[in-house]
Amino acid sequence: MLETGLPGLLIILALAVILCGPAPFVQGWRWLRRRAQEMVRSVRSKSLQEE
Repeated sequence: MLETGLPGLLIILALAVILCGPAPFVQGWRWLRRRAQEMVRSVRSKSLQEE
């Protein structure tokens, strides 16, 4: 990660939240969490099948 990349990214993210409101980000976060949980489940089921 670039030294100047993270603060700039945070500023852009903050501007996006101010302009668009938090709702799209909340929905995106929920979607990401759901996807992550599905990935964890599939990995666990694969490892269980191998045993």
